[in-house]
Amino acid sequence: MADKLIGKFVMAKPTRQAFAISSASWTGRPASKERPCLVTGVTKAGEVAIAPVCGAHYDSKTKDWIARPGMDSNHWIAVDFKGSGLSAPKVESTIAKSTLKMTDPTKLQKGLSKFKPCYLWVADAGEEIKVSTLLTLKEHKAIDPLSTQTLEAIRDLNGTISKSSSRVLPPSTVVLEPLK
Repeated sequence: MADKLIGKFVMAKPTRQAFAISSASWTGRPASKERPCLVTGVTKAGEVAIAPVCGAHYDSKTKDWIARPGMDSNHWIAVDFKGSGLSAPKVESTIAKSTLKMTDPTKLQKGLSKFKPCYLWVADAGEEIKVSTLLTLKEHKAIDPLSTQTLEAIRDLNGTISKSSSRVLPPSTVVLEPLK
């Protein structure tokens, strides 16, 4: 059942502090609310891993969407909601220079928060959560699932970042099973 959610987005509240620190959270603590998270895969332990989405910051001086001040841009990839009218936020990464092209979020369901330009976590496989928890989470049907090819590209980027001087500390212990 869990592998049917690989590549899909769910509404979750990540608890990993590395996400908060890397995204320049003003509290430095994990998320206090649900946010879209990509199900990146099934772990060797039989659980699942998620990677959160982080909103960009609007710079009123330049009238553009940018990474939050203090955000480690090497840990996040800009998301381009093609055809939505939302501009992809600026990419300041020296590693993840491209953008992730995704579905138009204008078909959002009532009750889900509005989208703004954002980034997806790509520094590593993400945060491991129990399958039983995943199955209670609401699937975010407004965002189309990512293809296996796109997930493989994200995993390649995970590996590149993990071997670089920009790697996340402490490192993630999540090990994903190969995609089918």
